[in-house]
Amino acid sequence: MGARAGMSAQQVDACIGDAAVQAQTTKIGQEAETKYGITGTPSFIVNGQMRVGVGSWEDWQTFLDGMLAKK
Repeated sequence: MGARAGMSAQQVDACIGDAAVQAQTTKIGQEAETKYGITGTPSFIVNGQMRVGVGSWEDWQTFLDGMLAKK
């Protein structure tokens, strides 16, 4: 994935080995689990409402249109 994003092998290794990034990533995951009950991916939070899975574009459009109608 790093190569696809234009990163060198050394950049990927540096990123993977960065303890601060690992700690931040773990913190974000723990907060998502605690605050929203997320236990897997893909999960999306839109205006505080959790949506699990990808679904079709039509499903997403219906969901998002409903969220916009509430504004």
